[in-house]
Amino acid sequence: MKHLTLNPLIVNAEWLPVYDLSSRNLVNCGHTRKAISLLEQVVQIEEQTLAEDHPDRLASQHALAGAYQANGQVKEAVALLEQVVQIEEQTLAEDHPDRLASQHELAGAYQANGQVKEA
Repeated sequence: MKHLTLNPLIVNAEWLPVYDLSSRNLVNCGHTRKAISLLEQVVQIEEQTLAEDHPDRLASQHALAGAYQANGQVKEAVALLEQVVQIEEQTLAEDHPDRLASQHELAGAYQANGQVKEA
């Protein structure tokens, strides 16, 4: 992000897609704490600027939940994924890939949290 002259500590709404992609790459490289910090900022801005059921907002929340789970913050992941799944169940078809992916991720989070019945 340095070559784009972006400050990694301050998220600018204009560059949200870049920050979102960077945070996902950070998770993939094992830098989950940095990714969480960035994703929390992305999600916070999207919560203020996008509708609750906007696909970008839901995708960022889904990614943040995955980062939480990768960092061992399973309870936070479960809570966020429950919210995402609830919204997607109201707005997306049963067989929509985003809805299915979120349900799958939630089942994994439930299992990681010892909530086998819910999974």
